[in-house]
Amino acid sequence: MLKKLFQKGNMNFGLLLITIILVLFGLITLLSASSPKSLTNYGNAYEYFIKQAKFTGIGIVAMLFVSRLRLEIFNKKIWAVVIYGLCLVLALSVILYGREAGGAERWIYISGVGLQPSELIKVGLILFYAYYLSTSPERVKKANSFAGKIMYSLFLPLILLSIIIGIIFVFHNHLSVCILIALVVIVMMFVSGVKIREFALVGIIAAVVLLAGLQLRDAYYERKGIEPPSGFRSERIQVWLDPDSSLVGKGWQINQSYYAIGSGGLFGVGLGESNQKNSYLPEAQNDFIFAIFAEEMGFIWCIVLILLYVIFLWFGFSISMKSNDKFKNLVGVGVTTLLGLQIFINIGVVTGFLPVTGMLLPFFSYGGTGQIINLACVGLLQNVAISNSNQKR
Repeated sequence: MLKKLFQKGNMNFGLLLITIILVLFGLITLLSASSPKSLTNYGNAYEYFIKQAKFTGIGIVAMLFVSRLRLEIFNKKIWAVVIYGLCLVLALSVILYGREAGGAERWIYISGVGLQPSELIKVGLILFYAYYLSTSPERVKKANSFAGKIMYSLFLPLILLSIIIGIIFVFHNHLSVCILIALVVIVMMFVSGVKIREFALVGIIAAVVLLAGLQLRDAYYERKGIEPPSGFRSERIQVWLDPDSSLVGKGWQINQSYYAIGSGGLFGVGLGESNQKNSYLPEAQNDFIFAIFAEEMGFIWCIVLILLYVIFLWFGFSISMKSNDKFKNLVGVGVTTLLGLQIFINIGVVTGFLPVTGMLLPFFSYGGTGQIINLACVGLLQNVAISNSNQKR
């Protein structure tokens, strides 16, 4: 029975090593970045660090478990339906059980434990679309008409994606996650063989869904008797284009991030010596932890960290493309793209390359759900790597 559920084989040592290095760097940086807020909130400078260490331990167990689970089990229609259904339930769960944090309801609590449904949805949709796209040629082949072929190859997967994204946009008010999920699925579609010219239709559908989502969101907030948050994104764009226009308002966070990065210089002010983490930079332990790393470690170590991330992503894509199994190939590509985009968006926001949005830095930012899911994603990549090693025998 266990042989049917679990696989034997060798992990990819390079991916494992680079993951351990990133996790250790992340924990050390978090210990420094979170200590002032932890001391203020809990009377203990190590509380956030201790919690993150526990989350990391759970994540490592999840990584090891997922790496050994036979991934082909999920390459079945019944599992695809179940996974999509769970994603839909998780997306809708915030309506009944959502807790507000940072002006949006994105969290649910089960027995006192906080859970961000969107983190689970990301991985769930990767598994769903890996199945759908790997089996799509069979459906297209069976279709009797051109309209049927287009429906199965393009419109149906986009409709299913639009439903989930629409719910997240309307009820979670989380546009960045919507964009992230959409980009991951589009990359998976491209790798699966969908023609580039067909992606023009994706833009049209996305625009329609976005407009419909705006209307639904405004109606939802109106029914709840609160003002729709329709202007904060345009304010963020304005601050992004001209940070000096709001030094103490909406632009406070990004300007403090610039001060942190600028103060670091080439070699940093020293580990644990950041000034901006002392209540100046909001979310220093979360979205803007890279700014604290830059301040304390300097430009040289920032380049080293980015190179480590690049190596990590190289391992991810290399493992994925070596797989002869289309399903596992798409799972690997989806997971690597997901982590890569999160890295790019977070560092892009912190350095001012992108407008401010909520996106955690993998293996660094504080967050239980995110840390566990990210390490489970590494487990999925190791799963594909183990399958690759077994193919060579």
